[in-house]
Amino acid sequence: DAIIEIEPIDGGSITTFDVDWHRTGRFGALGFALVAPVVHLWYGTLMVRFPGTSMKAVLKRTSFDQLFFAPIFLPTFMINLMMLEGRPFDEVLPKLGRDLPDALVTNWCLWCPAMLINFRFVPLKYQVLYSNMVGFVWNTYLSWKTQEGEDGGEQEGRSIVRDREVVAESHM
Repeated sequence: DAIIEIEPIDGGSITTFDVDWHRTGRFGALGFALVAPVVHLWYGTLMVRFPGTSMKAVLKRTSFDQLFFAPIFLPTFMINLMMLEGRPFDEVLPKLGRDLPDALVTNWCLWCPAMLINFRFVPLKYQVLYSNMVGFVWNTYLSWKTQEGEDGGEQEGRSIVRDREVVAESHM
């Protein structure tokens, strides 16, 4: 989450890095209390149901993961994150409706090939490490996606660069 908080200013050079510890804490709490236990149980179940590294087993695990688990777990994560942010529930579902389709497609673009590689080629003892490395990229995207403003991708209360000029948001 902290990676997405780096703000390019002054022609693209990095001049500020203010960590929003509450936001980072929300991601950490969700990772600890929701993502880690659920994904651990899910991947354990996949390995028991579809053991081995044959292409057939790998395709089954990846298919079940991405076609059944991801469309349920991704909105669960996003709803929990938005609720922890203190968003009113009447804002959560419309934002989820706007953000989920794009996030799910991006999820498939990243995780389908990543899981095929993981399940097929990465030794079992390194699969969690590999998933965590891919997860770092994924969480950076999710942090950006869930913080994306309603007006074209700007974040409330932040300065952003648009066409190489600094634009201060009206919320400041």
